[in-house]
Amino acid sequence: MKLSRDANEDIGEMDVTEIEAVTENLGMEIYDVVWNLLDLADMADVDLEAPPVG
Repeated sequence: MKLSRDANEDIGEMDVTEIEAVTENLGMEIYDVVWNLLDLADMADVDLEAPPVG
């Protein structure tokens, strides 16, 4: 089911091509988030391999 921008109105079904495009785009967005988090950790000198404190 594909929804409108306000998420209240059903505007039809997605075909296989649209589903594949959405999946690929979502994967790229997740990659961007992870990359930016790792870059931020590097800029802040966060040691991601250190054991958690607490």
